[in-house]
Amino acid sequence: MKIKFLLSLGILALAFAGLSCTDDNGVVYNNLNDPFSSIYEPQAPSSLTATVMADSGIMLSWKSNSLKEDGFRIFSRKGIIGDLVKIAQVPAKTTTYFDRFQVHSGVTYYYQVASFNKNIRGNYSKEIHVQW
Repeated sequence: MKIKFLLSLGILALAFAGLSCTDDNGVVYNNLNDPFSSIYEPQAPSSLTATVMADSGIMLSWKSNSLKEDGFRIFSRKGIIGDLVKIAQVPAKTTTYFDRFQVHSGVTYYYQVASFNKNIRGNYSKEIHVQW
């Protein structure tokens, strides 16, 4: 009985001890049991929308789904062929971005937004497109 009790206390202590580990690059992650720790991979943004603003650019908006992220990276491409390219980075709690440029009639623009924090690359939203 005493062994079971001590074992239970040890497991309980580990759960609250602020565990840590080191990755292959030597980065130490602390507080693995803390959901607000920056070691957690941020959730992908959702509900990404794009609205053409006359001929001055495209307004993007999205919903943040993370408890903690350091910001968002915005990716874009013009036309269906090619890779999405990072065009901007905005801080945490930002949920809009205005891509200011001369919008061309008949061209389709593609966008994706990714959450990130300092230790872990986040997940990407669904890719969307808009045409004017």
